[in-house]
Amino acid sequence: MRAPYVAEMVRQVLERKYGKNIYTQGWTVTTTIDAHLQKVARQALESGLLDFSRRHGYVGAIENWGEWSDENAALWRTRLKAISKHNLIVPAAVISVDPTRAMFLLADGRHVAVSWNHLKWARLRIPLIGGGDSTQDVSLGAWPKKPSDVVKTGDVVWLQHQSSEWILAQVPRVQGALVSVNPQTGGVIALSGGYDYSLSKFNRAAQSERQPGSSFKPFIYSAALAKGFTLASVINDAPVVLQDSGENQLWRPRNDTLKFYGPTRLRVGLEKSRNLVSVRLLRDITIPYAVDYLRRFGFGDINLPHSLSLALGSVSLSPLKLASGYAGFANGGFKVETHLIKKIVNQKGTVVFKDEF
Repeated sequence: MRAPYVAEMVRQVLERKYGKNIYTQGWTVTTTIDAHLQKVARQALESGLLDFSRRHGYVGAIENWGEWSDENAALWRTRLKAISKHNLIVPAAVISVDPTRAMFLLADGRHVAVSWNHLKWARLRIPLIGGGDSTQDVSLGAWPKKPSDVVKTGDVVWLQHQSSEWILAQVPRVQGALVSVNPQTGGVIALSGGYDYSLSKFNRAAQSERQPGSSFKPFIYSAALAKGFTLASVINDAPVVLQDSGENQLWRPRNDTLKFYGPTRLRVGLEKSRNLVSVRLLRDITIPYAVDYLRRFGFGDINLPHSLSLALGSVSLSPLKLASGYAGFANGGFKVETHLIKKIVNQKGTVVFKDEF
């Protein structure tokens, strides 16, 4: 099972708890990870990032090795072996291009074909002058019309094997994370902190903090229900201008549709993710009450913003922390602590630690 981000998290937990002795005592650690779900989660994340990368343009070949001939086949294979693979994609060199496909050499010596259908997505990614590396700072070139518009002989590129076919690919510049938690036990059953651990060891599932946005609204609605509101309570979905919202300026929140819907029941406000309903609801239950209530979900060690923007998810949370909060809903309102270690056994077969679940 490939789970390097999980392995590093376990190592850090063990070192904090038991010190440097963990490296010499020969312990066997059993995690809460489900091997099948971990594989599915990792593949889903990697495939999603590759698809996103394709939609936002082709960055071009890694380098070009010149003209292909049988005499330099061994040299090219050696060079390809020196390039590290990245999960679902492998390096390949173009050996010929014709009007319907391109032929590639792989590190193991195989010659594989990539049809025009799997090349034509590659509109050139063109960075804007003075821009950064985000999707907003680039433009896309014209659609290619033939394989030679995308690759030429000697180009070193990335290929992905999918459904018995080879597809032109590239290492994603965007990153992502995925975490899944058993709500009854708190055990993490699948976790991936990025596209490839060898490229970036930063664990975005546990270490990165981002604003969850509307996915934070159920916690606000839960606080309202605890204070006496019901699913049938009515909140007015109407324009509002707030002068003292904690933002130190006028704030005009609006719905994603740019429309207003008038009196709205709480159940509809949550279902439709109405921003103005959420803001007015937080104002009605008061910010101090909501902040105190949110700490019950395990957000006590987080600097929760004391402003009405909290209703729209302006707090910074890691995916793991957010999943832990949601586990409380799925567990019938009982909070659970997320964890990765199920059991530790020493060299003599003695159980050093065992999770109570």
